[in-house]
Amino acid sequence: KKEGIKWQNIDYYNNLPIVDLVEKKRGIFTFMDDESIYPNGNDQSLFNKMKTGLRQKEFITPAKGPQTQFQIKHYAGIVTYDVVGMLERNKDTVFPDIVQLANSSGNPIAADLFLDHEHAKRKKGGVNKRSATTCMQYKKDVGQLMDDLSKCNQHYIRCIKPNGHKRPGMFERDLVLEQVRYLGMNETVKVRRAGYAFRMEFDRFTAKYKCVMDGFNQYEPDAYKTTYNILKSAGVKGFEMGKTKVFIKDAKSILSIEDRRKQFWEDARNMLPEEEDGLIYADKVFGINEKFVNSPLYFALGGRGFYWFNHDGTPAQYFPMEEVEFVGYNKREGWMTIQSTYKGKYEDDPDVVVTYLSKNMYGEEVKNFIEVCASMGYELDAREVNSYPMDAEDPGQYKINQKLIGKGAKRMIKKNINFNRDGKGCCTVM
Repeated sequence: KKEGIKWQNIDYYNNLPIVDLVEKKRGIFTFMDDESIYPNGNDQSLFNKMKTGLRQKEFITPAKGPQTQFQIKHYAGIVTYDVVGMLERNKDTVFPDIVQLANSSGNPIAADLFLDHEHAKRKKGGVNKRSATTCMQYKKDVGQLMDDLSKCNQHYIRCIKPNGHKRPGMFERDLVLEQVRYLGMNETVKVRRAGYAFRMEFDRFTAKYKCVMDGFNQYEPDAYKTTYNILKSAGVKGFEMGKTKVFIKDAKSILSIEDRRKQFWEDARNMLPEEEDGLIYADKVFGINEKFVNSPLYFALGGRGFYWFNHDGTPAQYFPMEEVEFVGYNKREGWMTIQSTYKGKYEDDPDVVVTYLSKNMYGEEVKNFIEVCASMGYELDAREVNSYPMDAEDPGQYKINQKLIGKGAKRMIKKNINFNRDGKGCCTVM
């Protein structure tokens, strides 16, 4: 609803009344704890008090049968419980003296038996408080578990027992169906079928998948439009455009886009020279080629430097990693600049500052591969800027700057360099 997309509401059973029946004030746990501290409390008195005190429709006391049994109507079905033995199991029958005696033992095994028991943490001579019952400890543990889960990204694995005999190759249909109902799997499957297998913000989607589009496209600052064009270009169907995210129903559709992106990265990796450590990033951009003409190029970032290639894989530009002094990028206009300083042709000539411009690049892309470079030990000076020198966009001026550089100061890729045409090498996918 927040994203404004079409959505099918799925009805599901609200289990909150059952939770309240069991653990809330004046619930089953409360009756058990209260009856556990009464000297004359017993299982039958517990049953009688719950029968008169619990009025929820989910709590059932059968008219026929033993007067120690009650039923709870769970969402998956009715479950029968018997109060016989409940109070005994709810009490903590370990006396404080026993705990302190074991902890003071010289035997390391005996000393560790009750190390985490609450009586072990109580100071000698302190006030004896009421021991925690099983119900109290259960509520405390569940509360701690929920706090821990709220701090994590939860992934659940549903385990189904195929039969009750622990035999391989045996499938008991009724037993499995019962477990499926009790685990709420039917509702989960309905939500999954009605929902979307994939969702991602427009900015992230565009930065990651624009390389799969056919041909070279000019930078489009509207990530919504670019996302839509990418999906149409890839032939994806069954997607919804929200306000900030794209939603795709069929997981196979996004896998097909991933396959095209993987193939593009493989092609870019094979363009790198043999001595290159591997591929960090690849994209389609616009820049100045080796003939000093603005043209569409393939950009590849390796572990040793920044590379630009023509359509046929021949090198167009190259900046060794150690010679890159500054990386600037602009999110709004979609470009990146690489700046390096070199010695002049003659001894008295001033240093030559070379700025190379790559258009059609998203700021998120640049930030991502800068972080990867940092993890590899290359601390590049990178930041967002508003402008770039005019000679970066002017091929004529860029050519003049190249001629002013001293011989050997800039190690450009040679035409006869050997490439990884056999597909060997590593690939760091972001």
